[in-house]
Amino acid sequence: MDNEDQHGASHTYKRVKASGNALVINGNVYGHDSQLLGHTNHNDAKSALLRALYFKDMQKRKRQIDARAASPEYVKWIWTTSFAQWLESPQSFYWITGLPGSGKSTLMKHIADDKKTKATLEIDGHKWTVVHFFFDFRAGKDTANNNQGMLRSLFSQLVKSLPELFYPLIMRST
Repeated sequence: MDNEDQHGASHTYKRVKASGNALVINGNVYGHDSQLLGHTNHNDAKSALLRALYFKDMQKRKRQIDARAASPEYVKWIWTTSFAQWLESPQSFYWITGLPGSGKSTLMKHIADDKKTKATLEIDGHKWTVVHFFFDFRAGKDTANNNQGMLRSLFSQLVKSLPELFYPLIMRST
């Protein structure tokens, strides 16, 4: 099926009828019936949910970030700023800005993977889960770089880290 967008560009979509009322468009399943229902154990339901959330290149941008540049020596300065105090506080957002290519993603990759981040978060005995998603302004508008991709990636990380939160949701109709 060919369609033109608002800018006159032509796009080809593959549309296939699946079972029941479900519809498959470009590999994504749309419909009222959940793929997750009918599973009799948590692991099967969790696996089905993760398969439904998965998309190609989900972690591509994170893998592209230079691991050497994200070494502790390169970004240790962040711990001398208000960042450490923010981790220990109930504040919701910590805003990091900068020009394209200035190292924001490198810094965030380090923070997300740094054991010091986890240790600081768990200082008062609470268990915290760090999830992340990296946009890339050069990547266009594919799933790996849009809001749907961000939500699928974050949700997938939460399901992997905290599956017990999702069992009532994914097992409700079994």
